[in-house]
Amino acid sequence: MSGSAFISSNIYKDNIGLAEKINKNLPDKIWPKKNKDINFLILKSNLSDPRAFIKISSIPNTFEVSMSDFKFVKIGNQKDYQHYKKVLEIMLFDIFYRVTDFNLKKLLKKIYNF
Repeated sequence: MSGSAFISSNIYKDNIGLAEKINKNLPDKIWPKKNKDINFLILKSNLSDPRAFIKISSIPNTFEVSMSDFKFVKIGNQKDYQHYKKVLEIMLFDIFYRVTDFNLKKLLKKIYNF
């Protein structure tokens, strides 16, 4: 399959809204001021043998990726905790680097501006 078989001018969407934001070059959302901030904390998290499934609407196949095992401590959105978005970023990069299909990796680079 040629590299151009995966690449199109579509606006891609994912289940976290990141691909569409990048493809449409949308600005960050401006949130209204909060009277009360609710924090969440995860003290310890272990992921053993996690798997990710990549499905792109323009490609009939679904790709399964075996991910690294992860252990995180002190995750949340409170000061002195590792921010949950950073944890998700670590996991997304792990998925990207474990993709073995060259053309899929090329398309993911395009979608997510790697």
